[in-house]
Amino acid sequence: MKYSILRNRWLDPSLLRLLEGQTTARRCASLCLRLSDCVAFVVDRENSLCYGTSFIPTQETAMTSTGDTGFYVMLCRLPDRCRLENGYIYHVTTDTCFQLHTKYSVKYVRADGECAEVGEQMLKLDTEVKDEMIRTFLQAVGKIVDLHIQGTRVESHWFYDSGDKFKFFNWASQSNDNQQHHIIMSYSDGWLWRGVSQLQAAGFICELKPL
Repeated sequence: MKYSILRNRWLDPSLLRLLEGQTTARRCASLCLRLSDCVAFVVDRENSLCYGTSFIPTQETAMTSTGDTGFYVMLCRLPDRCRLENGYIYHVTTDTCFQLHTKYSVKYVRADGECAEVGEQMLKLDTEVKDEMIRTFLQAVGKIVDLHIQGTRVESHWFYDSGDKFKFFNWASQSNDNQQHHIIMSYSDGWLWRGVSQLQAAGFICELKPL
């Protein structure tokens, strides 16, 4: 199989959904192709069930299945530049190709620099749909570190790297955002946002810049 890198890997079950009762691999592929937000599927061969997902798994986020009851098959909706072997995770509905950096904690300026060094940007959460997608993913994969995202406060306003003002926020209660300079997605707050100082260390999320 061309995408054998995906064999025998499972994402957390909360990222999967049953496509349609009992089925075969061929029917599973047909069902997934008809759904605009399905980019990969799992066949549970033991129970002849088919599950679809909007996320493409990577080495860091995927878990080896117990036994040999299923496998992922990638469909043709993955941008060429969003390559699994480079550690990317892809979500089709928001067309987001991103990477988690959770093995060490750094200040915002270093996180921003590390993203830029490889032609990426800090994750830009500018819609409720994209924010919810990331929160769902983080809850499923069980990361337990706070994560920097794109955003800088200048006087009383928040700006993206592009210079555009924020129009969407998802603050945790009592986040005290007006006293801080940058934003983290807070693990202890269910991945809602908190304002932090320039000295705050955290993991971070990079994404490929839109074409």
